[in-house]
Amino acid sequence: MLSGSEQVVRYELEEEGPVGAVGKLRETGAYTVKPGFVDVVPPRMPHAETAGDARTVALIVRSERIGVFNHRMWRHTTGEHFLSPGPSQVPFALT
Repeated sequence: MLSGSEQVVRYELEEEGPVGAVGKLRETGAYTVKPGFVDVVPPRMPHAETAGDARTVALIVRSERIGVFNHRMWRHTTGEHFLSPGPSQVPFALT
């Protein structure tokens, strides 16, 4: 995290079914990420990141390029899980 802060919640998958089915997640921890904090999330670990109203700047390093593989996502209201391409890259010229 470079500036700002985020709330991160990690989950453990208790029960998994086919896409479109209801899965069960159990919260395993929650913490606030602030400038200087390095958070390592293993591949396929369910987690949620929520930023507040203030600007947040973070550097994310991934094992694969965003948009070339699907992420498994959960709807908190129903527990249903589905596939999504995940976040979108925002082009930014580094000069």
